[in-house]
Amino acid sequence: MKRSKIIVTFCMCIFCLSFLVIGVYAAITVNFNLQSSLSFNPEGVYVEISGQVYRGEDYYSLEPLTENSSYTLSKTMNYIEENGNPSGNFSISPWTPAEVKFLPSEKFVQYRLNFTNKSDEAISVIPSEITGLPSSIDITEDVSHVLYIESGETASYTLNFELNSNNIMASTTFNTSFNIQKTSELADNQTGVTFTVNNGVIENISGTTSRVFVVPDEINGEKITAIKDGTSETDQAFANLSSDTKYVIMEKGIKTLGSYSFAFNNNLTGIAFPGVTTINESVLSMCTNIKTVNLKNVENVGSESFTNIPLRGTLNLSSALNLDGCFMIAYFNYPIIDNLILNDACELNMAFRGITFKNVDYTTSGNGYTFNNGVLNITDSMGSTLNITADTIQPLILQVEIPDFITSIGYAAFGYAQSLKEITIPSSVQSIGSSAFSNCRFDSVIYEKTGSTYNFKNGHLTLNEGITTLSAEQGEWADDNLTGLVISVSMPSSVTTLDDTSSGGGFSSIKSFTIPNTVTTLDSAFFAFWLNLEELIFEEGTQITIVPELLVGACPNLKTIVFAEGITSIGPAALMPFSLYFNELTLPASITSLDLSLFYMDSGFIFIQNLMPHSLYMLGTAPALTNYASLSELSFYGTLYVKEEYLSTYQTGDWATYFKGTIETF
Repeated sequence: MKRSKIIVTFCMCIFCLSFLVIGVYAAITVNFNLQSSLSFNPEGVYVEISGQVYRGEDYYSLEPLTENSSYTLSKTMNYIEENGNPSGNFSISPWTPAEVKFLPSEKFVQYRLNFTNKSDEAISVIPSEITGLPSSIDITEDVSHVLYIESGETASYTLNFELNSNNIMASTTFNTSFNIQKTSELADNQTGVTFTVNNGVIENISGTTSRVFVVPDEINGEKITAIKDGTSETDQAFANLSSDTKYVIMEKGIKTLGSYSFAFNNNLTGIAFPGVTTINESVLSMCTNIKTVNLKNVENVGSESFTNIPLRGTLNLSSALNLDGCFMIAYFNYPIIDNLILNDACELNMAFRGITFKNVDYTTSGNGYTFNNGVLNITDSMGSTLNITADTIQPLILQVEIPDFITSIGYAAFGYAQSLKEITIPSSVQSIGSSAFSNCRFDSVIYEKTGSTYNFKNGHLTLNEGITTLSAEQGEWADDNLTGLVISVSMPSSVTTLDDTSSGGGFSSIKSFTIPNTVTTLDSAFFAFWLNLEELIFEEGTQITIVPELLVGACPNLKTIVFAEGITSIGPAALMPFSLYFNELTLPASITSLDLSLFYMDSGFIFIQNLMPHSLYMLGTAPALTNYASLSELSFYGTLYVKEEYLSTYQTGDWATYFKGTIETF
């Protein structure tokens, strides 16, 4: 007898989190007791499962835990081999990892499970809902690859836990399980949905879709090959998907996804389309809760199909022939892809603007260069001026050696080389063109140049005494196009103005910046497109009283802002889109007014209502809330920490009206 369905159950417990009074956590212990068991329904699913526990500062710095052998789940299966085929009906021994500790520098824990399909047809691995987590832990999952696993293939599911607060978390227990069954049976058992079909194209759906929604490739005897082209988030085939629908699986007969098919759907966390070869414009644009997609069979991808999806892991485009202009352009999320696999015949067409890659599998060549798996080699035919046409391969460059015969670097030569972390510019280079390094994120720069108002040496910019203004696009250093090469800066006390005249540049390689208390003028959007910025500090005794609007736009790595006493108000969208990335913020007692757009975004094409950090510390009495006259439905939520003596001021008036979260004292 074969088996067609498996239920794998994991029981997890989290407990024992404690903190020092000053807010630095001590032995923060998270103990996950994963007890797995199997139950069977009739027939035909065979799987191998293995697993590993990881920990790190964030998703991109994870390392496997090895100090205890229980952190590794060795390959286990529910069958035995019999005449070369899987057979039997066996349970899988429980996996019980030892306790996992969040460390002060490692607040990210991941459980990764690998599923190998030994069945004779495709299977789907469907995780259950996880509930009961305290607000101090964020949980995300990377599920798309296991929603459809072909016979003989292996796919990974990851469950990610991130500590977002320095506050005590009560003990809690929660459960999750995996339903593993044939994908064809998921479709056969689906009810309650009506499809509008025209010549093999799904134009609309009605009814109630379940948590897992399967799009069939045959409806009432008619073969389905495509989803209609839409024009917006409301004009699309799946505009009526239920808000409870988290996962979508397309059956293999569907070959084309029409424009805007799922655009702006923030309820989706996983999607699989194993037979699709053509993806049109904006198909998954702004689906910000999807972390992974499987594109290995896709040949053509339309413009902005994956705009602002925070993709990670491996991006397999081994079948792609054409990626139409900026299909992964990033406005708010700047993803880091571990591995990019590209078809060498693929036309990139500026596909990856704003994306960073760790490893690249792609080979090509152009006028004066060859490119092999991330390494750019400059050849004699380049001439004396280094130019890389447009930005087609620039985001893929991981390493380059500039030869001595190069005397100048041309306009925008590395303008989108955001994956390039180190560069050595030889002394033979006498000039650097405009925007040559405008969006780079260097950790190391070897280059020296001296002007009449500055000195630049190996990434450090020193301004001469008497200079009054620091700007990314004005000043001799900007005229010499050094802005993107600056990793750190020293300013004399004569600098009183931080001036933004940028149209999208900024000191993109600087990681930490302190606004001196000598500065009296801070322009709006001054820190926009500082892509490497992690920490921003207002020096004690600051003369800045108003934080200007749009101050830190497009700073995807910014995790910390330290405000000084003396700041009285924060302007419209001053921290946008920084609010997308951070978990904790402290505002000084001197704050008397807050613009409510601190907690929302309306860019004309996306509206995000709540962008309040998980933990907002207010050191003074409740400030006035402004700019809500046209936002009658606006509310924001999270955990608000206030001093006991000021608690009552947050429980009345506008704060009581608009704040819908939890208030605690400290």
